[in-house]
Amino acid sequence: MTGELHKQAQGIIPLFKKTLDELTRLLNKHVQLIKVEIKDEILSLCKSVVFVCLGLCLGFTGLIFFGFFLIFFLSIFMPIWLSAFLVTFVYWFASLIFLLIIKNTLKDMISSFNSVSEEGKTTAEEASKWILKLK
Repeated sequence: MTGELHKQAQGIIPLFKKTLDELTRLLNKHVQLIKVEIKDEILSLCKSVVFVCLGLCLGFTGLIFFGFFLIFFLSIFMPIWLSAFLVTFVYWFASLIFLLIIKNTLKDMISSFNSVSEEGKTTAEEASKWILKLK
């Protein structure tokens, strides 16, 4: 009887080792997958930033030429210095409005980011507690 228990115990130990090795391999593959996903996200973020910068440069250039067009068009009806002053005032006023809109949008984005980060923090804490309970 004790011989059978001894054989079963010897059969269980390699099974535990194999299970532990498989679990370790699974965790390593999961970490590798997370690294690849993060790399892809960063790459797409960099591409997006480049395209936004190019769009801003093109838009700003177009806005400058449109301002020159407005100045020369308005100079038909009024002195050129007055048309330049008027176009400059409109540009400054529009910039102020856009800055206020951006400020409010950034506040909303920061508050949503904080809520997401708090949620992630609580999830990480729950996962660490769960892992500690497994040990």
